[in-house]
Formats: sequence, C-alpha cells, structure tokens
Amino acid sequence: MKFFACAMVIVLVHVSAWAQSLTFKSHGKGIKTVESQDLQKLSPPKKVEVYDPNAQENIRFEAYPFQMLLTQIYGKEWRAADEILFTCSDGYQPSIPVETFKAYEAYLSYRRESGDFSIKNKLHGNENVRLGPYYLIWDDLNHSEIKKEGESLWPYQLTAVDLVNFSERFPNLAPPQTSSSSAKRGFLTFRKYCMACHTVNGEGGVRAVELNYPVNVTEYYKPEWLKKWIDNPREIRFSTTMPSFSRDAENRAQQIADVIAYLGAMKGKKVAPTALRLRRSRHS
Repeated sequence: MKFFACAMVIVLVHVSAWAQSLTFKSHGKGIKTVESQDLQKLSPPKKVEVYDPNAQENIRFEAYPFQMLLTQIYGKEWRAADEILFTCSDGYQPSIPVETFKAYEAYLSYRRESGDFSIKNKLHGNENVRLGPYYLIWDDLNHSEIKKEGESLWPYQLTAVDLVNFSERFPNLAPPQTSSSSAKRGFLTFRKYCMACHTVNGEGGVRAVELNYPVNVTEYYKPEWLKKWIDNPREIRFSTTMPSFSRDAENRAQQIADVIAYLGAMKGKKVAPTALRLRRSRHS
C-alpha cells in the first residue's frame, strides 16, 4: 500500500511538471497558451550545456530552441518587434531586445539533465531557487559576448512571453530630453539591469519598490549611500534580497553613476501610476 502511494505521488509530480503552460502575447493581447506536452511538437527539445551566471557553473539542461518556438507561434512577426517582455511568477519582468535573439541562440529550458529543476543562486546568497515552469538560457559557451552580459538575460519561472514596442509599453520610463548624457546612458543601464524588478512611474517589474513616485529615491538617499546600495546591498542591509549590480558589467563604476544620474533626472518627470498600469505590470 505504501509502495502504491509513493508511486502515485511520483506520477502526480511528473504529470504536474509536464502540465505547465506558457502564454504567448503580442502587444499585450493573448495569442496562444501552450501546454508543455505540445511545446516539443513546435520545437523539438535538445540537451544543451551552458555556463549559468546565476549558479556560476556549467550545467546541462533539456530545452526547446527558443527562436524556432517564436517562429512557430508568431511567424515572422517576432522579428519586427522591438523587444520581448517576459513575465515570471514572482512579478519579475525583464525586457530583452529582439536583436539579441537574432544574434545569439537562446533556449527555453524545462528541466536540468540531472532531473532537479532548481539551482543554488550564488548572486542571491546561495538561495535555492526553483526554475520552473521555464527558464531562458543562452549558448554562452560558444559566444563570449553573451557570457559578458551576465544574469540579466536569464529569467526563470517564466509564465508569459509578449512582443512589445518599448516606447508604447513603457512611455513614462524615458528621462526628459534635456537630461545629461550620463542620465541617458543610465536609462539604458536601468532598462537592462533594474527595471525587471523596479518600477519608475509605475512601469517595470513589481518585484521591488517604485523609485520615482511620489518621492524619487535620490530625494531620500544621499548619492554616496545610493552608490553603496547599488554596488553591494548586503553591506547596508544584510537580509535584503536585492543582488549586487552585475559584477561582469564593463565600466561598472561608471554604469552605477549613470543609473544614479538617470534616477535623479526622473525627479523632473513624475507621473502617478494608474491602477490600469499597475494591473498590467502584475499580470501582462
């Protein structure tokens, strides 16, 4: 009887893992929701070895070629989009330029070859994180340029994919036209490393705090402390879940300074987040 119960648990766990769905959208409108058992028909899985920047080690995954999957779902439409916005189950929302997908091979992983679909995230204090239902990974062992990009391109717990035009999806994120060149560079850096978790004027991810409205973060943090916070949050608040700014980023100190310049410039562009935008941030 105990054996039968254990066997049933194993079967149920397997079925549950296999039954995960992924929603595809275009500019916020649902196109198709695909169950995991159908993904292999659209994009036959492969075994792929990559250097995982979150775990900071080589790992072998079983995964679907992502560009093939995009073509099966969207046809040529995906190549005409500006960006691909990913939604994760915890509110993390990274937006990755389509040009990156045109240049480098990405994969949608559904399990590790070892069977345990989780990693010890060394960027988050060795936290053990579940990767499912899906994890975006890259062929970085054959492309050093992708390896240099670090963890910003590797979202896990994916539940939705959306083709977007950045200026339409996030109209209140760009700095004022009169901003300094440092602030404008900082905007690009913020997009890459910060907006997946943080919102500015209600736009971005919802995993972390709003940084501009009603009070801009530079209005209550002194620049030197904000710099330390971005550089290594755990030196200020040990229990924080915020990771350090990417250690692999080129000109790292300058990029941190540029992000602070961008945030400071946004003091002059405060827009009250609407309930509609907040709902879209959580569920789009």
